[in-house]
Amino acid sequence: MKKHEFNAKGMACPLPVVQTKKLLAEYDVVETTVDNFIATENLTKLAEQLNYDIDVKKISDEEYIVTISNSVTDKENSVKEVTEEKTQVIKAQDDSYIVVVNKQIMGHGSEELGKKLMKAFLYTLTEQEVLPKKIIFYNGGVLLADKNQSHVLEELKVLQENGVEIMSCGACIDYYKVDLAIGSTSNMYFIVEEMRAADRVVRP
Repeated sequence: MKKHEFNAKGMACPLPVVQTKKLLAEYDVVETTVDNFIATENLTKLAEQLNYDIDVKKISDEEYIVTISNSVTDKENSVKEVTEEKTQVIKAQDDSYIVVVNKQIMGHGSEELGKKLMKAFLYTLTEQEVLPKKIIFYNGGVLLADKNQSHVLEELKVLQENGVEIMSCGACIDYYKVDLAIGSTSNMYFIVEEMRAADRVVRP
C-alpha cells in the first residue's frame, strides 16, 4: 500500500483539497496536514465524494492530520481509476456550460476577500473534470482580462490553453479603457445568444 505525507499548512482554500485529490490518484493513502478546522471539513467532503475512508486527528488548534485511504479493492470499478483518467488531461466540452462574470470580486461585502474568492473560483475551474465552453466578461468583469488590473490572468491562461474561449464585452472594454490581455471582444448580441443557447450558465 503506497502512502504519501502532504503538508498543506498555510495553503489557501481550495489548494489542500485539489492537491490531495491529485495525490490520491497516485497513492493508496494520503496523510494531509492542515492548519485549520474548515480544511478538515473540506477534505472530509472529498473523501465522502470518492467513497474513501477518512480519519481526522487534531494535534492542536493550528494543526490537524487528515488521513484518506482508498479501501476499494476492485480497481476496474474504483473511483481512483476514474480520477486518474480524468486528471491526466482537462478538456472543454461543447455540451458543458458557460461562465459569466460581471465584476472583479465574488459575492458581496469585503472587496479584499471577494478578490481572493474570485481567484479561488477560477483556479478551481481549471481543476474541474468538465471545463466551461466559454467565459464571458461584461461590465466590471472585463477588468479581470485587463493587462494591468487583473489578478487572475494566470488562471485564465490555463483555461484558455485547455480550450476555454474567453470573451469580453466590447462596449465595456471601451468604457473601462481596458488593455485586453487575454481572449477576444464580443458584443451584447452574441453575449445574449451564448447565454440563451447554453445548457447551463454559471455566475460566481
